[in-house]
Amino acid sequence: MSNMYPDDKDITIHGQKVTWPGMGADGKFTNGSFDDPNIPPSFIPAESMNLVLDNLGELIKVLGGIPNNTSTTQLAKLLNISTVFSQIDKLASLFCFRKEVDRKNINKITTSGLYTVKGSGYKSGLIVFNFDGSSLGVVQIYKDGYKNTSPWKIRNAIDGNIHNWTSWLSFVTTESRSSSYSRSNIRKSDNNIDTLRHQAYSQEADPLFFKYQRGEIEKQEWLDKISEIKERYPKVAEN
Repeated sequence: MSNMYPDDKDITIHGQKVTWPGMGADGKFTNGSFDDPNIPPSFIPAESMNLVLDNLGELIKVLGGIPNNTSTTQLAKLLNISTVFSQIDKLASLFCFRKEVDRKNINKITTSGLYTVKGSGYKSGLIVFNFDGSSLGVVQIYKDGYKNTSPWKIRNAIDGNIHNWTSWLSFVTTESRSSSYSRSNIRKSDNNIDTLRHQAYSQEADPLFFKYQRGEIEKQEWLDKISEIKERYPKVAEN
């Protein structure tokens, strides 16, 4: 049979020929007959038990768990079917076209999905991700226009509060750098990079500088961290 049940074999035990492991007519394990001693119950081979346990163990690993031989709920905790379908639904919604909205109303758009935005004679694109339950809240990615001189921008409504949107941050691509991308937009982008760099310097580079001052590390380690932060947050003006 094309399943995980073992196939019967004719073997000899203590001079007696028997069918082992003695599957039922349906190819599955059987309790035999309580009325007829000539119809014995099936044996359960060690190989069959190992096969079941190995498969369950691999399933637990795939679901992100670590198999153990004590917990009776390890699969139940990992494989909640309602949660699985909920996550599938959420994933599908990320790539679902929702509707067309007016540009003046995009502050109110919080449902994950894809939107077209009506402008003055043209339509723009809006992508929304709702991180429900997270302080990140609602994330919007927006492009006002179809040319590469109009950059994609990103912002988020903290805790999902549509009255508490962060400022728009622009994505500066290689194409936009080599095009007629406006100097004012470049300055705005570089100002945002300055803020990110300053935060990273304070949290990551400054502690290394003080360790260098105390003679605990080499100066190069501190300088390497500064270079790494600059590469992590590149500025348009430096390219």
